[in-house]
Amino acid sequence: MIKKFLSFIFLSILVVNSFFAQTEENPIVWKTKVEKISESEFNLIFEAKLLEEWHLYSQYNPDGASLPLDILIPENQIGFELIGDAKESQTFKEYSDVWELEEIFFKEEGIITQRIEITDSSITSVKLNITGQVCKEACIQVDETFTFSLNGKTIKEEKIVLDDKSKKLTNSLKLDLKNTSLLTNATETESGNSNLFSIFFLGFVGGLLALLTPCVFPMIPLTVSFFTKQGQKKRKGIFNAILYGFFIVLIYILLSVPFHFL
Repeated sequence: MIKKFLSFIFLSILVVNSFFAQTEENPIVWKTKVEKISESEFNLIFEAKLLEEWHLYSQYNPDGASLPLDILIPENQIGFELIGDAKESQTFKEYSDVWELEEIFFKEEGIITQRIEITDSSITSVKLNITGQVCKEACIQVDETFTFSLNGKTIKEEKIVLDDKSKKLTNSLKLDLKNTSLLTNATETESGNSNLFSIFFLGFVGGLLALLTPCVFPMIPLTVSFFTKQGQKKRKGIFNAILYGFFIVLIYILLSVPFHFL
């Protein structure tokens, strides 16, 4: 009795966790299981739970509409083959104004069953990749790879563990640097000064080149002659020209000030 009660609590927690795992960014949650048909044939079952108003499109969705469901054998997977198309649970049809086609989709939940035939009796697990599209106002691509155990054993993820030799080799490549803070500060200072000088130099050269452009170069003699003729005295003309240039520089500096803070 106690075991049944604890099992019920455990399953309830799993269901609650699965429910809260669904969000607008992740509107579909998958569960998988295996059904043995014979020694060489198995049904691989995908169970999809969808958030309200979200649709997962069927493998029979028409071309030119939302991306249909597709089940494939991943690369480098051998020892089995698919038998026909996957069977689907109840689907719904609705005309799409966007595609101007009648679309076929699952809503709330969908069960997809793909039968496979084993051609290599030594394999104990297989992988299948399922792709498609789940949509509401926007669409999210589905691209998941699932591993199915054929002998009922739990499949553990492979973890890469370094042996002692690899660890020693890694440690031997480490450099014991002292006063690294001073090294970093010196590098940053030199790099900063170099970058500032480069920016100033490139800006200066760019300004000189800009003077040679067809829209600027003809304005130089016009501007000079304007100020020299405007003033009664040569000194007055030079002063007006310098004042004109000063205010141009000042205006551009004031306009650029907000961008320095941003």
